[in-house]
Amino acid sequence: MTIILLLILALIGSSWPWLWKDNDLKELQLILYTSEENSFEFKIDDLNLSQKFLNHGFDNDKATKILAHGFWDSGPRFCADFIAAYAKSGWDVNLICIDWTAYADPDQCLYIRAVNNAIKIGKLIGQKIIFNLLIEKLKTDPKAIHVIGHSLGAHLAGNIGKHSGDQKIGRITGLEPAQLFLENWAHYSKRLSREDADFVDVIHTNSGHLYEGCLSMPWTMGHVDFYPNGGQHQPGCVNKSPSPWIWHILMNYGQSLADMVTYCSHQRVYIYYVESIMHRSNDKYFLSKNCSSFDNFEKYLCEDGHELPMGEALKPSMVRSNGGKYFLKTRSSSPFNLNY
Repeated sequence: MTIILLLILALIGSSWPWLWKDNDLKELQLILYTSEENSFEFKIDDLNLSQKFLNHGFDNDKATKILAHGFWDSGPRFCADFIAAYAKSGWDVNLICIDWTAYADPDQCLYIRAVNNAIKIGKLIGQKIIFNLLIEKLKTDPKAIHVIGHSLGAHLAGNIGKHSGDQKIGRITGLEPAQLFLENWAHYSKRLSREDADFVDVIHTNSGHLYEGCLSMPWTMGHVDFYPNGGQHQPGCVNKSPSPWIWHILMNYGQSLADMVTYCSHQRVYIYYVESIMHRSNDKYFLSKNCSSFDNFEKYLCEDGHELPMGEALKPSMVRSNGGKYFLKTRSSSPFNLNY
């Protein structure tokens, strides 16, 4: 019912753009963290931002992480777990939290509005914060910039990369890139792709078709794509029966739809990523295997068997030129890493 309502309202919104168009983005808020306790709230067009960044401890010798939440979420809520994880694992980053709640908010009842705002906000941040501020004024090495985005925030992250100047930023991590209204090729130039950064990794935890109870894009999008537990539904969110009886099939389908409505598997992706930050010095954590399919992975029929860590420990130098799909299994509760 939720998806049907969104589809109907999106068609209305497409007909009357004035219902969803935000011209000024005055409520867009960004927060710089140079430690868990030291934060500085700012807006894109604030004056003297470069000096204010330095005054609040911005350090060019550290990597800069930029976080973007998705639809029906907020910056402070989404970023909180990431901030805590970096702090507990030895804070050595500059972190910028993008709070675009006012433009991803379902109060307007128009998902298409949030889609268009994600694209527009990504472009604006890419031009004014990444290129003008970080690269041009603060002389940040583009390769030290890593944008992490969830759901619609993954496409926001992609548009940051598309508009950050002639030299690509170092890395974009797409967590469950949203599919609705961005799935066809007409929108390819607006959604996250492997061309948006020197290195793009994507994690799929609720990927597939809507009728399968899935919300994100199932196809490979990055230099490397990870599919924990097959990438459709996660343990702890569903508990499907292998029985072929019609009743069990219906119950399994009901679980898939419930999983989509509650966003359990869709949100599990950033919980995995936060856990990977806590273990970022361990390149065996969330170890994943290159394989043609999850079915072959479960049957130990992976021809290559090349392995990579999913999450923060992943480095571009670990990835082979042909990239590919990587699979792993997880536990149903924290800690999610499953040692074979």
